[in-house]
Amino acid sequence: MDKEPLHQGGVAFDDEFNNRPRDIQMEIVKSISNVRPGKKTRLPIIGETDVQPNFIFVAAGNPPSDRYDREPTDPAVEREFGTPITVDYPEQSLSNPEIYEGMLASLMDKNNRIRFSKQELEPPIQKDALVNETGKIVPGRRKERVFLSDPKAGGIVWRFAEAMNQLYQSYSHKETVLKDKGEAQYLSRFVMDPGIIFGWLRNAVEEGYQGSLETYLNKKLEAKLKAVSSKEDAALAREFFQHYGLLAKKKKEEPIPTFTPLTPEEIGLLSPRVKYLASKEAGEVTTATAIIEGKIVRYKPVSPEGLSIGEIRVKPAKGKTKETLWQLLGTTEDGNLVIKRTDAAAIVELVEKEGFLKWELKEEDQEEVVSFERAAELLGPENVHGKKDVEYLFGFTLEDKDIPPIPYSEADLQKSKEIKEKTGVEEMLVLFVKDKDGTPLTGEKLNALVQKKYDELGLGKFLVSIDWYKNKDFYKTLDLQYGWRIITKGCIPNSKNRSHHYKDGDNWKHEDTQEYAIERYAEKVGIPRGKLHRPEPFQMLAAVALHLTATKRDKGEDKIERLLVDEYHWSDTSFSDGDLVYVGDADSDGANVDRYSRDGRFVDIGVCFSRDSS
Repeated sequence: MDKEPLHQGGVAFDDEFNNRPRDIQMEIVKSISNVRPGKKTRLPIIGETDVQPNFIFVAAGNPPSDRYDREPTDPAVEREFGTPITVDYPEQSLSNPEIYEGMLASLMDKNNRIRFSKQELEPPIQKDALVNETGKIVPGRRKERVFLSDPKAGGIVWRFAEAMNQLYQSYSHKETVLKDKGEAQYLSRFVMDPGIIFGWLRNAVEEGYQGSLETYLNKKLEAKLKAVSSKEDAALAREFFQHYGLLAKKKKEEPIPTFTPLTPEEIGLLSPRVKYLASKEAGEVTTATAIIEGKIVRYKPVSPEGLSIGEIRVKPAKGKTKETLWQLLGTTEDGNLVIKRTDAAAIVELVEKEGFLKWELKEEDQEEVVSFERAAELLGPENVHGKKDVEYLFGFTLEDKDIPPIPYSEADLQKSKEIKEKTGVEEMLVLFVKDKDGTPLTGEKLNALVQKKYDELGLGKFLVSIDWYKNKDFYKTLDLQYGWRIITKGCIPNSKNRSHHYKDGDNWKHEDTQEYAIERYAEKVGIPRGKLHRPEPFQMLAAVALHLTATKRDKGEDKIERLLVDEYHWSDTSFSDGDLVYVGDADSDGANVDRYSRDGRFVDIGVCFSRDSS
């Protein structure tokens, strides 16, 4: 029986087209030029295939040269294609850093964040410097960035991109940084495809590599150069990389840099093509930008007379409920104010100021704000852990200004009741905070604080043993993701005894994975899959500890509620060998933290979730 086509046709790409004899090239082109939708044709590699309405055939090849043994393409063949497009190697410059930006993109995880140190990523910037009209560097104020000319300045990613660019210049017989070598500056046969480098970096992310990128890339590069057949090319390529500070002999491995995950906006701001506008004279106001509803809005970091940049209170519009704490960024050219909070931004108009600053959002920008009391009413007080419970567990005081507004609407919270009815899964609303000094609260800090409270309350151990991971990044540097989160109290149905996720080539099916169970769960409860996230290991365990100590205080020993006692939550957090960390079995002997490769299947390892607002 005939089957309906899966699509309306796509692109058939034939690489190294002109590596064939001219008569074969002509035969292929004539065959393809005569086909019409509904007919069959035979393509290189693919074989015989049905032609759909949107079918396109694209060919690529290297022009004949000393390096490429190719015959000139027959003019009749070229006419069939139309005007040829010449594609050079990607550019690498301050104005167009294509290689560098490709490397950054390759380092982004599935949440569009980069979990490596900013110092290893950034271009060669003169720290805390600005340039005035005379070109003199003036320290101390943020102004347009000054880029250093030192080839060994900047992070490993920038320097690697610069070295790659020199390889392409050399291979194309263009002047390089080794021009003093004359003709010897040109590579003969060897060149590295940028896809190879991008692949290395993607693998580092997928495998959960947590060490120094400098060490990682140097090892990859050494192995690559050792495999080059031409000793002369290998030696020359090595010189290019050494010029930029790579492949340097080190007595010991680079230390693992500490980091805070970079957001997409922070990643974008790394590129030298992004201009930091600044004043030319001292005292003149710099222009800055904010992304509001997907658009770039320019503003000056000044406010009307009598007001100051920083935290402000936002007066609710008519019919709304609660003042919220925002940050005043500055003023637009038309006199409106630009304010933001952690998850949103808006342009507002000044209404009044008396005592503290009062502002009113434009009606169309106003969001419904749910109070803590209302959240407790909707979810049940035992399932909302805010200021009181956090202070009780951690032993330090939270200022009201340090507590962000609840980012969920009433509809978001009411959804919890629907989810419980449909699936049996119960949710709670949890406030994750920073440490008392304002620094990120890591697993290491969490362990010390929670164990102290557990000892006081006689609750046993918080963690079984930390020996194998006590020096690992996910324990020492990964924070709890400050803010309010709706999080499940246990694993979702049908998520156990499944592998973590599927990749092409696996000897199991997508239907056998936790990811498949997640998709079915999302469909059942009516929440887009992209709004469901596996909590980080210690984010989940912080929620477990908050719930346990709060129920101990409020209900007593006989009614305490321990979560994740007989099950484990499998996170997306990778270990250095690519294994994925799971946590659970959180009884009085302490929660277990372990890891396993994504192909594992265990009857007690499932998935918990935090979810975004709608």
